[in-house]
Amino acid sequence: MEKTKEKIVWLDWLRVLSTIAVIFVHTGANLNKQFGHIELSDWWAANFWQGISRFCVPLFFMISGVTVLGRELPIKEHFKKPFIRILLPFFFWHMAYMIFNWVVRLKMKPKDFWGVIKFVGSQFQNYSAYHFWYIYALIGIYCILPIFNKWINKASKFEIEVFLGLWLLTFLVNNEGLFGWKFRIDLPYNSGYIGYMVLGHYLYQQVYNLKWIKKLSLFMFLLGVGLILFPTYWISQKSGQLDLRFYSNYSPGVFLESVGLFLMAKNYSWNWSKGIVVKMRDFVSVNSYGIYCAHLLGLHYLAKIGIHFYVFTPFLGIIVTAISCLIACGIVVVLLKKLPFGKYFAG
Repeated sequence: MEKTKEKIVWLDWLRVLSTIAVIFVHTGANLNKQFGHIELSDWWAANFWQGISRFCVPLFFMISGVTVLGRELPIKEHFKKPFIRILLPFFFWHMAYMIFNWVVRLKMKPKDFWGVIKFVGSQFQNYSAYHFWYIYALIGIYCILPIFNKWINKASKFEIEVFLGLWLLTFLVNNEGLFGWKFRIDLPYNSGYIGYMVLGHYLYQQVYNLKWIKKLSLFMFLLGVGLILFPTYWISQKSGQLDLRFYSNYSPGVFLESVGLFLMAKNYSWNWSKGIVVKMRDFVSVNSYGIYCAHLLGLHYLAKIGIHFYVFTPFLGIIVTAISCLIACGIVVVLLKKLPFGKYFAG
């Protein structure tokens, strides 16, 4: 029982960190894009928070690898639970962003029937908000999980390692934008975010709490941050324009950063058992999906009232804006859950 409790605690902390990190990424994104047009110190503030937060999406998938990978459920139950837990909130927030785009960005254009139909179709095809790509990817993975779970439950440790080895190979041979080569091997069944899920499952099941693992995990995280921040500056400076190839979720830096943080959370003790820190952790963890869905709207309206990366110096402004967004979106999600049937669509 104690082991289960510990597992839940560190996964909750990872979920909280990933939720905060994704807000940091999008808070500083517009400032980061202004490379060469703003003070270098301001750009470095954005680059720092962007780079140190790039673990967010890989960690979301790695957490899912621990919580859902390997669970064999009846096929009806497998699709019923994700529909309620993932799809209903997604459709609600998708509609919210569509209305926002139509009313605020397009000023209620188009107004004719077919124009509206085309608009709705394009919103689903191209995402009403760009961060919804993650949910599309998650839905796709859930569709193949019944088959994948049967394999991973019967696979040996070596067989999983072979899969992960081939998946890591795709980082090298299919990432032509990262390394500048045009050599490519088609490995579609061993690539993508399913690899991060398998990696999370493997690291949880097979990597144990050892002293050297603790030191290695911290080193991996710091090395990963360095392999994101400095190459991004160097190649952008050399080309004279922003180059974000090392921000990719399949770059070496993001991989090392994500694995390092995952192992740190798993192997370091979390001694908080009560108090405001635990309440904040539980608040964000429980409402993380809704906060993720809502946060771009939160950042937009915070900017409208003057809370953005230039509210102070950019380094502090990004912190203040991101935390303000986290709190505001968390409150909105909690209020929505108090409505009739709100718990099904708020996230």
